[in-house]
Amino acid sequence: AKGMEFELRLADGAVVRIEGCFTAWPPPSGATCSGPPGSDGSRAPAPSATPLAETTAEVTTSPSASSTSAPTSSPSSPACECLRDGDAILLRAHTGNRLTAAGTSVHAKWDHRGAWEIWVIEMARGGEPVADGDAVYLRAHTGNRLTVEGSAVYAKWANRGLWEQLNIESASRPGEPICPGDSVSFRAHTDKRITVQGWAVHAKWRHRGS
Repeated sequence: AKGMEFELRLADGAVVRIEGCFTAWPPPSGATCSGPPGSDGSRAPAPSATPLAETTAEVTTSPSASSTSAPTSSPSSPACECLRDGDAILLRAHTGNRLTAAGTSVHAKWDHRGAWEIWVIEMARGGEPVADGDAVYLRAHTGNRLTVEGSAVYAKWANRGLWEQLNIESASRPGEPICPGDSVSFRAHTDKRITVQGWAVHAKWRHRGS
């Protein structure tokens, strides 16, 4: 059966539409909902308050350190709108899917551009803009930060510690500020890089290839 849909009217008159989730109301005791169900159990893209195309810079994870179609800067190239501390970004893997925080897990199953795919990039040591080699954190919509523990990658905690710190590496503009659309990789404290293999996300290898 198709999930029921509701609208919640706030005190200021704003209306929040709640997508279908439960097939009966009231829901049974103990029932939970993480988003509208699909035929395969996947959720629909989470809604966003404003169009992501206008508010979010998309950075692609690097499929290769030596082969990328992104332009490199030159004296005649126009300056890009560089990423800055606190910017909201989407991270698209070589598969075309985006890094997603689903609860405390991190995966790359979907190509959605919803709230679960938004990461806020935070400079570890201050200074702007975000540039190749900088130490950064990635904060999920849950308020937790992407963490590397051994080879596991998840978003369980809000810590800003060593396990959460990543070095952003640019394949498009080595040594320069990061721009929307650039190909990048993220190196963890283990010296391994965040890797998308199928839809799984891990940090097993030092590779900078697909």
